[in-house]
Amino acid sequence: MFPKPHAHTHPEFAKTLEGTLIENDNREDEAIELIPRIAKSEVDLSNTVSEECLQMVVGRHFIEHCYSLLINSDSHPSFHDDWSANIQDSMLACTSLYYSVLANSASHLFISDRTTQMEQRALAYYSHSLRDLSQIIALPCRDDPNRRNDILTSVVFLYLNGCMGHGTYDDIPVHLSAAIRLLDQQFFQADSAPALMPSQLVTVESVIYQVFLVRMGLWSKPPEEGQRLEFDPMFWLNCEALLLRSTPFPGSPRTWNSPVLGVEFELYKVFLMIRKLWDSDRSTVDFKRAVHQLKTKITPWELTVGMQGKHCIEGDTEILSVTQDATALFVIGASLLVSQLPGSIKGAIPLPFVIDDSRLLQAKSILKRRAGDQRWGRSHLPNYPLYVLGFFMRSDEDIALIRRDMQQRLQQMAWSMIDRFWRDLESVWSTRPK
Repeated sequence: MFPKPHAHTHPEFAKTLEGTLIENDNREDEAIELIPRIAKSEVDLSNTVSEECLQMVVGRHFIEHCYSLLINSDSHPSFHDDWSANIQDSMLACTSLYYSVLANSASHLFISDRTTQMEQRALAYYSHSLRDLSQIIALPCRDDPNRRNDILTSVVFLYLNGCMGHGTYDDIPVHLSAAIRLLDQQFFQADSAPALMPSQLVTVESVIYQVFLVRMGLWSKPPEEGQRLEFDPMFWLNCEALLLRSTPFPGSPRTWNSPVLGVEFELYKVFLMIRKLWDSDRSTVDFKRAVHQLKTKITPWELTVGMQGKHCIEGDTEILSVTQDATALFVIGASLLVSQLPGSIKGAIPLPFVIDDSRLLQAKSILKRRAGDQRWGRSHLPNYPLYVLGFFMRSDEDIALIRRDMQQRLQQMAWSMIDRFWRDLESVWSTRPK
């Protein structure tokens, strides 16, 4: 296992960050259907000395404290370094990307420290990024590859602000719809699209991961109008084909070639199938056939995860990687959901299992072994399966195990998504009979 690369600021970025603000003319923004409407009363972002200093601090905070949270720590170090350098270069040329990155960083500072000023700055940077993006899209020559990459990366950071930050959660589906269209134009429409470069692979996997999260939604409530993307099989087929031909480091472990998703692409598809069936009519032949297919698909993973569990001892975090343990939680969560599917009620909340279920015992063993492990607490990969497993915990002791892990990762990652998952679980736990 290679050491995690240290965050570093691109030299050119460090030199010129203070002077990159360019005042745009006051022409009216073009109405772009993919861009959410901006409130008329934006917070002023005039280029004063104090504002330049603040942006310098916020920009450095992103590079040093936020960026690594977006990358699978078990992937090849080049993903971390190349994407970081590309982003910092592009920020110097694209003000929309510049402000979308600052919005993410300021949101992270607000969630970490609850500094009111940072909450206001995050929303101001976000609005500024939207305004500049609408102007960029309205310009001619959109076929320029650098410009296309800048637009796509700006959109990526706009939806990441909704996931990581505060106040823009409702905008995520709109930005993701834009990102999906941009991926389609840039990578899916070509007759023989080339393999992705490492920095492009980070962007594509980021879009896939966020589409997955939005599509899955929260298990305790039906999706709000417009807040869950429709399942598009062609999008997932195109992404799978693109990832299969994009292996920057052949011969290396699979997770080394996966900078964001980490766990196998097929597991994400399994969860999407489960979610679709969970909201479906149980009485149809198609439902029963689909459940059987899911059980068949999951069985090999269950066997692999079970064998890995037998070789682990509590307290030893070196035997398996973070990705392997996260994969185990994904598999266990999927297995438990599929077990409940036949007897569940359409759209109901997943129910707790008996405390001695062997799958839950293994999941609890992983969480106990990873308690206090900083690499685990700073990895985004366990976030979703941990949330799912929370519904299956029955005893106060087991619930406390999930709560402790959620608290640890909220403190170390400071992502609003974790807070949403945690609050959702607490609302469910509070309604259960004691």
